[in-house]
Amino acid sequence: MGALNLLRYKELPIKRGEPSMSDYVIITDTSADIPADILDKGQIHLIPMVYQLNGEECPHRNPGNWDSRAFYDKLRAGGTGSTSQISPATYTDFLNRF
Repeated sequence: MGALNLLRYKELPIKRGEPSMSDYVIITDTSADIPADILDKGQIHLIPMVYQLNGEECPHRNPGNWDSRAFYDKLRAGGTGSTSQISPATYTDFLNRF
């Protein structure tokens, strides 16, 4: 299963007519490689990832504005980085909004 989750139409309240995109909620985490111009439309909901850089917790909230060059420059300079999965509690809290 990838990072992209789609709530199926049949799981939403019944509406008349054919389903449209407004009948779906698109959710992914911030590791998805989605261009900023698409994210700016506000139709994709993002669950923030967190990574560690030199022991400091860094939330990755906006992939369109993430400075990957600065991140990798710090690693090349001897810094340490790590990632982890998003916790089930974080997913549950986020998805309960829908």
